[in-house]
Amino acid sequence: MTDLQLPAYMLAWKTSAEVDRQKFAWPALTFSFDDPNEEEKDGLSKVARYWKACDQERTQCESRYCELLDAEEAAALRKCSEEAARE
Repeated sequence: MTDLQLPAYMLAWKTSAEVDRQKFAWPALTFSFDDPNEEEKDGLSKVARYWKACDQERTQCESRYCELLDAEEAAALRKCSEEAARE
C-alpha cells in the first residue's frame, strides 16, 4: 500500500459510537398540518382583509403617481414661464 497522508481534520473524525449524544439532545421538529381557516371559522374574513390591503396599496400607488404627475406638470409650466420671461 501507499503511504497516505491524511489531513488532521480527517484524522479527528469519530465513529458514531464515540460521539457524545448528550450534546445533540435538542427537541425534534414538529410540523403543523392544521387547516389555516380553523382559527377563523369564516375564511371570507381573510379574503376580505387581503383584498382590502390590495386596494389600499393600489390607491397609495395611484396617489403617488398623481403627485409625481402634478409635480412634473408644475415643473414644465415653470420652465415654460421662465423661457417666456427670458424672451
